[in-house]
Amino acid sequence: MTVEGSTQAVPERLKIDVAALRRYLEPFLPDLSGEFEISKFTGGQSNPTYLIDSTERRFVLRRKPPGKVLSSAHAVDREARVMRAIADTGFPVPEVVHECLDASIIGSPFYVMTYLDGRIFWDPLLAAAQPADRTPIYFALTDALADLHAIDVDTAGLGDFGPRTHYYQRQIQRWSRQMTAVGDLPAGATRLVDWLTSHLPDGEEVALVHGDYRLDNAVFTHHDAALIGVIDWELATLGDPMADLSYFLLNWMVPVNHIGLPTLAGADLADLCLPSAEAVIDRYFTRSRRRRPHSFAFHHAYNLFRVAAILRGITARHRIGNASNDGAAELDQLVGPILELAIDVATSRVRP
Repeated sequence: MTVEGSTQAVPERLKIDVAALRRYLEPFLPDLSGEFEISKFTGGQSNPTYLIDSTERRFVLRRKPPGKVLSSAHAVDREARVMRAIADTGFPVPEVVHECLDASIIGSPFYVMTYLDGRIFWDPLLAAAQPADRTPIYFALTDALADLHAIDVDTAGLGDFGPRTHYYQRQIQRWSRQMTAVGDLPAGATRLVDWLTSHLPDGEEVALVHGDYRLDNAVFTHHDAALIGVIDWELATLGDPMADLSYFLLNWMVPVNHIGLPTLAGADLADLCLPSAEAVIDRYFTRSRRRRPHSFAFHHAYNLFRVAAILRGITARHRIGNASNDGAAELDQLVGPILELAIDVATSRVRP
């Protein structure tokens, strides 16, 4: 499901009893016969994700972190459900081949999906891609996002996947609770929550939203810009599609991404054969035929607040020893600057 060489030995805190897992999976996955090895993908900060490598075939296992986790987080059953549902619509996702909610097997619930043999790009500048493929890669992501938001949730069996009203109000409350669950609110957070609450947009649309739609949550073929799968559906729900689009557009606003690499903000986009944010916005609305908001200020400020809350949760998991990624300890230092940027966007000191 990712580029070669991006796995590591499983850290002790996230070890899996391979023999127990093999005994359990044998009746369900005949392609997984004989011995197999397990390694952990190095990317990701949330639900630990593992490569199951056998002589016959590869699979990917994604589990809820063992031990204590924040309330409402890491619902792997929701991930499996949404992927199964939208796969039936033709949307590109890995196939979920088995789901296990019995925590006694490996210490937490998990599901198994097909391995996608392709590329994941962690660098927003796409240095590893041919220049001619860079804009098509971002446009393929844009098209897929518009297609995701066009899925009829009732026909797909996801009509009850989340409430259909007051999306932003509920999300602001949720992420405020998540942030306070791990300590006092950082400086600026209360002010930002007050601004968001008093500037809720009118007439929210309802669609299936991914919740973490970004470049490194997509898998492309090895040889061109074809998108073969969107991954990491942990935050998927029913909500306003502008939340997804705005989150994707942060790549053109925030100076560094979630792993510290330079983003498209300040880059010479034309020289690097990369699209502008306006080109992506135009493409999305042309394909989706949705109404474009007058401003993205609220949506950007909301997403920056949400990112800050997520980072606080990641560092909290690091402190109790069940973070998925070894770099989690360094993320807390990003919370303050992200909240400051959100306030600047909200108060128009930074143009969205």
